Amino acid sequence: MREAAFSTKPRARVMVYRDWLCDLAPVVNTYVQELCHKRRAEMTPQMIALYELAQETGNADFVAALELAAEQQMYGAEYVRAIVSLPTASAPASSAETSVLALLPQQVFHSPEGIGPGRNPCTDECRRQQTH
Repeated sequence: MREAAFSTKPRARVMVYRDWLCDLAPVVNTYVQELCHKRRAEMTPQMIALYELAQETGNADFVAALELAAEQQMYGAEYVRAIVSLPTASAPASSAETSVLALLPQQVFHSPEGIGPGRNPCTDECRRQQTH
């Protein structure tokens, strides 16, 4: 029944997925709100991609990856997917924040709009580390 409604009202799918995501955890709710604000024009594909990623990875891993993305102010399904795809490291917890940025593939940092002021998730320190 729901799929029939989605075919006649495609925005309904996005809203159902968004609501489901927001109910996972407070950090997800905040992340989704920020993502919708920062990348409004891309909200439909972003919500679908985040929902599908959550289904693929399981809620706990998804929420953990999204939390790391939020800490680095990386808003987008491509960032969360890249974090989920990282190999499990035995790095000490104190270096986890730095290692996430160092391990992400460079194409993750380029969105269709490009990286502008306030959009670049790398700090100056991270940029220096990546060039050396």
